[in-house]
Amino acid sequence: MSAPDQSPPDQPSPHPHPQPDPALLPVAAAGQVLGDVLTIGGLCGLLREAFGWWPPLMGFLRHLTPAGYEIYSSIIMIVVGLLVAAAGSAISRHDRT
Repeated sequence: MSAPDQSPPDQPSPHPHPQPDPALLPVAAAGQVLGDVLTIGGLCGLLREAFGWWPPLMGFLRHLTPAGYEIYSSIIMIVVGLLVAAAGSAISRHDRT
């Protein structure tokens, strides 16, 4: 039987794992932090609206919500936070196959 097609050890493999650009790593980290802040702030806003009172963990984000639209704003913050965190994670992640 023949051995599977393998490249010699002194040559690089035909599909090297892509490495993230080092210049983008701070951008990825900032995106993950911003996404986490927005997600946690949105969750705190929903809990504040549901129970009427909640410790102001992310109280500074209440300035982003217009009066009367607190629930919608909190949901939008959660969705945007998750998208920003996912984008930051995608920048810093490399293929691990």
